[in-house]
Amino acid sequence: MDSLSEIGIRFSQDDFREGFSSLSYLTKLDLTTIKISKSFLDYISSNEILINSMMGLFTDLGFVIIVEGIEDKVTLVFFRKFEDVLIQGYYFYKPLPFTMIKQHIKDNK
Repeated sequence: MDSLSEIGIRFSQDDFREGFSSLSYLTKLDLTTIKISKSFLDYISSNEILINSMMGLFTDLGFVIIVEGIEDKVTLVFFRKFEDVLIQGYYFYKPLPFTMIKQHIKDNK
C-alpha cells in the first residue's frame, strides 16, 4: 500500500462495521476514505451517540466520509448536519446501468 500511495493511489475502508473493519486499521493502513455501512443507519436512534462519535473521529483523522444506505428523509436530515460528508442511497436513485447514468448527467448539465 505504501508504494501505491506514493504514486497517488488512494485507499478506502468500505462498509465500516462489517466483516474485517477495525478501528486499528484506521491508523495502520494508508486510508483516505471511510465508507460507513448501512447497518449503522438501520437504527439511528439507538446508534446516534456512536454515529456522532465516529463521524467526529473520522473527521479529526482527515478521512473523506461516505455514508451509504440513505433511504429516507429522516436519515438524510440526520447526516446533513455533518460537514463535507458524501451520501448515497435509494433516497436519490436506485442502482442504474452506466448508460442511464451517463444520459442523466448529460441531460442535467
